[in-house]
Amino acid sequence: MEAKPVKKTTKRKAPAPPPAPSLNMYRRIAVTFIAVTFLTLAVVVYLSFSRATIHIIPEARAVSTTLVVDVVGTPVEETDVVGTVVSNIFEQASESVLSNDSVKSVDAKAGGVVTIFNNSSGSQPLVATTRLLSPEGILFRIDDGVTVPAKGSVSVTAHADVVGAAGDIGPTRFTIPGLNASLQALIYAESAEAFTGGVIGVRVVEQDDLDLAAAQLEGEMLEAAKETLRLQAGGSYTGEAFFTEVLEKLSDTPPGTEASSVNISLKFKVVAVFYQKEDLFALAQWKLYEQMAKGMEAAAVSADSMVVTVDNYDLELQIANVSVTLEGDATLSPTNKLLDKQQFVGRSAVEVKTVLESSDAIKSVNITFTPFWLRRLPTLKDHIKIVIE
Repeated sequence: MEAKPVKKTTKRKAPAPPPAPSLNMYRRIAVTFIAVTFLTLAVVVYLSFSRATIHIIPEARAVSTTLVVDVVGTPVEETDVVGTVVSNIFEQASESVLSNDSVKSVDAKAGGVVTIFNNSSGSQPLVATTRLLSPEGILFRIDDGVTVPAKGSVSVTAHADVVGAAGDIGPTRFTIPGLNASLQALIYAESAEAFTGGVIGVRVVEQDDLDLAAAQLEGEMLEAAKETLRLQAGGSYTGEAFFTEVLEKLSDTPPGTEASSVNISLKFKVVAVFYQKEDLFALAQWKLYEQMAKGMEAAAVSADSMVVTVDNYDLELQIANVSVTLEGDATLSPTNKLLDKQQFVGRSAVEVKTVLESSDAIKSVNITFTPFWLRRLPTLKDHIKIVIE
């Protein structure tokens, strides 16, 4: 058997191993990983710690309401308030001193003291009303007759011949026109002090004085009447309103009379309505809220700001109709849709400020951030806080 030739086998070479990654590749991977990690961390930090507070100063608007309420012994309607009505008549007289405002300027004859000198050799008699003439040409007359001794002098009072301020002159020398020319140089008068009284103030009763005196007396009487009516009504009422009717007003001094005081007598009727203030306030407050725009709330409103007046009353039925006026301020409510945080998410501070300040219900807006360098509001509405100041 013929032997087969043996084939020579060729030994294959093993494949060459892949080249080892370069150092630069590792660096790129590391840098990329660090960057992604840092960015992720920054986003997490931003979402977790970014905060914004919107400070709002609202624009208060004055609001008021007026309603008529029945005060009754036993309320029937929802708008009725429990209470009672009492009345009585009061009388009193009083003297009132007029104020300085009642002083009226009146022209009078100015007066003063003069000394009459006689440098002649004989005595000189002068009768009452002897004329004295000032250098300005103003005429005066002595009040009493006198005799001036030779080489002597006599003092006497004198008054201006006419009324008015012209007679108020300073110290001066007077001639005596009734004497002949030669004696006038020897016999004359001098005043050491000014003449006064040309214009004087007198108190004259005017209608305003009578009205003021009556009003003062009525005020005093009303305070006493209130105490009387409170005792008359009894009960523990927390609110009250009064109606007064003057039945008689008399004065013993008519307008135009010179007087320093006047006597006034008054007689008037007082009707008192007593009620529970808190019940009346609740009705007025409810009415006030009804008139407010949606998204607004009342501020600076209290029961003490109510004004209550008596319109009508029936003493027999113990019923009264009272008008109630309540005033206050309407301001922005935290529930106003204008303050919905969702609309501010991710927006810039400038945008948010512009949107809010465009409302006439807002006076000004200020936005603060944490961290302070942020300029946009957080993307999470829970990280936005709104403060109405």
